[in-house]
Amino acid sequence: MTPFQTKQLDLIRQMELEFQTNSSASQIVSMQKDYTNDNQLCLAAVSFLPNDLATIIDTQLIKPLQLLNPDQYYFPINGLHLTVQNVRVIASPPSYDNDTIERAKTVFSTIVPHYGAQHFELAGLLNMPTSLAVIALVTKEFNQLVRQLRSELILNDCADNKSYFSDEIIFANITICRYTKIPDKKWFDFIKKMNNKPIGNFSAKTISLIETNAGCHPSKTKVFDTYKFHQN
Repeated sequence: MTPFQTKQLDLIRQMELEFQTNSSASQIVSMQKDYTNDNQLCLAAVSFLPNDLATIIDTQLIKPLQLLNPDQYYFPINGLHLTVQNVRVIASPPSYDNDTIERAKTVFSTIVPHYGAQHFELAGLLNMPTSLAVIALVTKEFNQLVRQLRSELILNDCADNKSYFSDEIIFANITICRYTKIPDKKWFDFIKKMNNKPIGNFSAKTISLIETNAGCHPSKTKVFDTYKFHQN
């Protein structure tokens, strides 16, 4: 783990603690009863996980958690993704239109090809008030990419409308579960055991601009365009 990644992990754990006393420490998705049919939609640029890594997460984390608490919402393998850059948070009706989508397309098609594939280290779990995610530690280049994307989104009149815990260091995660109710003690015991366990790594070669709901359910997901990083 690089010093830059250590700073990310420290900040992530700080955010996790902050949420125990301050539920508004960062903007999060409200708890729902039915994520499959939730009509709230967001607009975001994501990298979907390669199937081999998604299968590892499904086998080592999602399936054991399903046995402990089958009532929660678990992401399908083909819905597991890392959000590179949000454009519009979930809302019903959506807080964007076709013009917003076209402006965002311009930004991503312009910026993404100037960067190489982005590398992520998956390093344990992040327990949020209404969800559970895998921590994805990023590189300094990813930090630079996201900052440039945010600046260009502002310049193109489609600024990200999400509020973040900190602008000091950018970090990422892969949501694997959204809560329909607060889990029980066995659930949290499992999370504690897996909290800092390395899960793997991957290199994202593309980013997709998508519309989806909080559960990234296939019936609610539409891919508008996909952008390739340049090959080194």
